[in-house]
Amino acid sequence: MIDTRPIQIKSHHLKRKAGVYERVSTPRQVEESVGSIAHQANQKEYPLRWGWRPDQIDLYLGDLGVSASGGVSRPDWQRLLRDIANGEVGAVFSSDHSRLSRLAATFETLLEVCCANDTLLVIDGVIVNPNDPNDRFMARIRANFAEFENAHRTDRMRKARLAKAKEGYPVSRPPIGYIAMQKGKGRHWIKDPNPQVRQRILEIFSQYELLGSLRKVLMWLREHDLKLPSHARGAGELQWKNPSHLAIYGILTNPAYCGLYRYGRTECWPTGARGKARPVPKERWIVKPGLHSGYITVAAWNRIQERLRSNRIMDNNQPGGSGNALCQGRVTCGACERRLQTRYPARRSDKSGRKKYVCWGANAQYGEPKCIQIDGDILDALVAREVLRAFAPTDVETILLAADDMNAGYTALQRQREDELERARSRAQLLKAHVLQVDPSKRLATAELHKDLDEALVQVQELERRNREQPLTPPLRPTREVIEEIRQLAADLPNLWADPATTNEHRRRLVRLAVRQIRVISISPTSWEVDIAWASGAVTRNALLRPWAWRAAARELAAQGLTAASIAEALTRRGFKTREDSPVTARLVQCFLFRSQTGHPAQLKSARRSNAGADLWL
Repeated sequence: MIDTRPIQIKSHHLKRKAGVYERVSTPRQVEESVGSIAHQANQKEYPLRWGWRPDQIDLYLGDLGVSASGGVSRPDWQRLLRDIANGEVGAVFSSDHSRLSRLAATFETLLEVCCANDTLLVIDGVIVNPNDPNDRFMARIRANFAEFENAHRTDRMRKARLAKAKEGYPVSRPPIGYIAMQKGKGRHWIKDPNPQVRQRILEIFSQYELLGSLRKVLMWLREHDLKLPSHARGAGELQWKNPSHLAIYGILTNPAYCGLYRYGRTECWPTGARGKARPVPKERWIVKPGLHSGYITVAAWNRIQERLRSNRIMDNNQPGGSGNALCQGRVTCGACERRLQTRYPARRSDKSGRKKYVCWGANAQYGEPKCIQIDGDILDALVAREVLRAFAPTDVETILLAADDMNAGYTALQRQREDELERARSRAQLLKAHVLQVDPSKRLATAELHKDLDEALVQVQELERRNREQPLTPPLRPTREVIEEIRQLAADLPNLWADPATTNEHRRRLVRLAVRQIRVISISPTSWEVDIAWASGAVTRNALLRPWAWRAAARELAAQGLTAASIAEALTRRGFKTREDSPVTARLVQCFLFRSQTGHPAQLKSARRSNAGADLWL
């Protein structure tokens, strides 16, 4: 039986679904705050009582354990806003304003979206109509109070933690190798009772003092298949993970392992939930020696820090990469998304040596084999061809179409600026009207409205100044002379590219202007896939054969009994070329088969009779 339905709920609200949003801030609260979660779950009784069918109720539970204080993405919050904007939600049910958001700005976004789509808010059974000025005003006050309450509580807890740390009680999470135990008024740290964990921590420090290099410690752990202990955040169970450069560095540089407790190295500024961490001067740090036993002595820890600093200084003195690679800084690995490094021949005097693009990310961090290695000259040649093709001369119609597209973009941007200014002015006028309607005796509400009005007026002034001082580029109206000049410049580009006076630096600049990213992925033992992302946003995909790919194909064809001439003809039809970008000849195939001893016996006999081919460079 349906209870008396509030008059704010109309028939068009009931045709859409009812969204019930639930949230607690931490995974620990998900386990412990049973009453709060149950109270939030009971909010679905309201839509059932007021006329929504059970199949129309959508529960937004994905943010249980996610903070609403900013800085953390809330997937179900984004889904709720998206559903409201699409006109799918008639009413949003929540137990409290703070469950929806701890930030007034985020709550304001919800109000604007609900107002534009005529969606109601129901806070613990109390209906808020965003299109009603009184309801919207009171909802904003409650949202601001929720933000103030959260900031006040955060600041109070921060001060309490600092006072407790000054008294000699650890207030932060213990690093790996220690666990926290309750003792008297607070906690204290003891070494992990697991002997394997203690042994692994000692091995890291002893191996670093023995080997003297963080990377050598990493490779030693990889060589002996040793993993590092880790405690999952929140749950706290012990896990064993592959060693990494960052994890080892964190252990070596943490003073807790020599018996020093350190707290207060950063602070949130400005104070509150939206503040960012900034470093604190060392004289304000809280350093307490002797609160727990260390794995090494203070002298040994200082010695390790000095060694780390000296190694870092040596790394910074390595020469920079100013070679002739065309694509350096633009090539990324398709497997791990890291940037590829440019490697040149070991002998710096060898100017004719071939460069390579190599992905060393996984090897440097985890000691694993390199992801990918591609011949630099072959990739540079492909990118150069694509760049020249992109700048090839175009016909008059293409240039006029490009000009029309730019003019359409100008019109859209101009309309966007005008709408933005109009919205800012409307908001300022609305706030001014609210200020005139509020009772002057209500000082808190009046002060908040005056603050919002001042901000709105400043925004209007900034938008007007931007439109006045930074006008948009006017539409292009290319003449026949301009079009012909563009075509001439594009036609001369290949000649300028090949001109000996054009340096590699000039070519590299052109590539960096036109190309945003070059993504390389290995798709087979014989080929790569190269995706070129242009500055315009377009992406072109190319298949690139490996320099020695023809050898594997030659082996397969030789196993079928084909002659060297037939193999060379088949390789040419399939597009295979040598490293010097020349076609594969029968003599080259015969020489390769002779050296690899994989050909047909008759071919090997023929190759031995013409042994002169064995001196060819493959």
